[in-house]
Amino acid sequence: MNLKKHLPFFKLNQKLLILSGAATERVGKVLGYPKLKWIRSLFFGLEKSGYELSRSKNSVIIRKNGHEIQLRKTSSDFEVAGQVIIQDEYGPLISYFIDNNIAVKNIIDAGSNIGLTSIQFLASFPGAKVICIEPDPANFEQLQLNLKSFSTAAVPLKNALWHTEEILTLDFGFRDGKDWSRRVTSGQQTEGVPVQAVSLNKLIADYSLETIDILKIDIEGSEAVIFNEKHDLSFLDRTKVIAIEIHDEFNCREIIYAILKARNFMLFRSGELTIGVNTRLTV
Repeated sequence: MNLKKHLPFFKLNQKLLILSGAATERVGKVLGYPKLKWIRSLFFGLEKSGYELSRSKNSVIIRKNGHEIQLRKTSSDFEVAGQVIIQDEYGPLISYFIDNNIAVKNIIDAGSNIGLTSIQFLASFPGAKVICIEPDPANFEQLQLNLKSFSTAAVPLKNALWHTEEILTLDFGFRDGKDWSRRVTSGQQTEGVPVQAVSLNKLIADYSLETIDILKIDIEGSEAVIFNEKHDLSFLDRTKVIAIEIHDEFNCREIIYAILKARNFMLFRSGELTIGVNTRLTV
């Protein structure tokens, strides 16, 4: 907007109001007011969703149905809460199981971050078990804290999902570099943080999983490595429904779609998620 050009059309008192408002907007933007306004909206949304809010020195604590969740102030935890709780990112997936009376016993949450999606699954499917996979040490610590009240229903693993078992390196520079953008790279490098990888077939064997009822994958590009016809994809034969966030900078969407379709998955999109329903196991 060309402020100088349009000011002559207004009266003096209107000009003063416009100029003071423009100055306030500029100062607010510099000081981060839009971000603070978004956080305030988030808090309102959490309270509207039935959460009680309190605070500690480093966290905002939200409570509901006897469960406590800590959101770190200097992290991406608020953004994750906005996606999972306020936008209800996995709501359509959960509704699919509930509306069709499909039993949920085993869930794998790969890329668990601080556990908000796992908590939503556990709250929606009493009696289910969630295997939570998170490679970042700080995120994993929060994950353990947030899942503490769920006892043995949640199994937190400090690993990275991969196509095989090997040592990988944690990359802190992916996308915006925040806590929700951790990815791993192949090989152990001298300056990186090493992390043990685990495959889905290994998890199936270790936990005696007859089926994976929900396989949630949000692993910042590692899906491009896992979904490769050269690798063992037999885990898909046991998977009822997969919910995967595909990161298009790795040019793997069409490959993943082709692999899933070839194994009887019916695909649809929901926000950033691709959801695949195994028609051989669910229909």
